[in-house]
Amino acid sequence: MSNSGFELESYNEILQSALRAGYQFLSFGEIGKEESPCTCLLRHDVDSELLGCGPMLDVEWSLGVRATYFLMMRSTAYNLFSVEAVAVVERILRDGHRIGLHFMGERCEGRSVDYVVDEVLRETGWLEREFGTHVEAVSFHQPTRAILDAQIAVPGLVNTYNASQLESYFYVSDTNMIWRHEHPVDIFSRRIYPRLQLLTHPIWWTHGPQSTLGKWRNVLRLNQKAVIEHWQSRERTLAGANLDPDGETNHAG
Repeated sequence: MSNSGFELESYNEILQSALRAGYQFLSFGEIGKEESPCTCLLRHDVDSELLGCGPMLDVEWSLGVRATYFLMMRSTAYNLFSVEAVAVVERILRDGHRIGLHFMGERCEGRSVDYVVDEVLRETGWLEREFGTHVEAVSFHQPTRAILDAQIAVPGLVNTYNASQLESYFYVSDTNMIWRHEHPVDIFSRRIYPRLQLLTHPIWWTHGPQSTLGKWRNVLRLNQKAVIEHWQSRERTLAGANLDPDGETNHAG
């Protein structure tokens, strides 16, 4: 698989092509209130790379484009309530974006729909209280066939995989750096789909081309660096210590 074209410069061109074609970027709460014949629901599922969202935010800020960043409450890679993560989320909101819930539906496998709905609402409440903002939508992480087939309806939220709620919006995703439909630049330039839900994952969009493994390593190193810097600035037992990438401690001197 080729990873070419998944650089921030290309992301910039995708957004510029949308703007040139007259697309309006909306939040999920504005579905049904469209004022433009061509609209896009720009969505980012943030699985592991929250601390690395800055470059994507820079591109969107430069173009005045607004998106919805779907955040995990239970990511194994980042703590949403850490000092560093909160600073990123605050920037997301300050820049005019929305946040949504990226729910780990796989942990509810075999449970009833009512149970899943209750869990989604519980986590949404946490998200809203922590960041003082209204959450409009939920995106299921790696949804199972059962989750997709259930077409789960959550009171007060748009489920990004609920066909009835998004029936007029064509879905395009950069999953695993593969476009399974037309390239977004072509879609926007030719207005192939006047209503588009475009999902991108910030992890894939980097300065310059990199392998899939290289992009994963970037994210994991950034997360590790944040942990090390956090504790070295606060924990005196680590003063003067260098922590190598494998986590071993080598004391200076």
